Amino acid sequence: MEEKKYMNPYLAGFLLGLLLLATIFITGRGLGASGAVKSGVISIVNFIAPTHTGNTHYYQ
Repeated sequence: MEEKKYMNPYLAGFLLGLLLLATIFITGRGLGASGAVKSGVISIVNFIAPTHTGNTHYYQ
């Protein structure tokens, strides 16, 4: 069996950090699945009840 070659973990962590910084710089948010779900919920609630969305701190 051939041994799998993996990337250096320090280099991988550094590159992931750069990706995270670029994502925050471009979109104003970090990486993560929960952020996408929250954005979807906010869009739906804003479509149904825009006044509620404007008055609730969570949706800001």
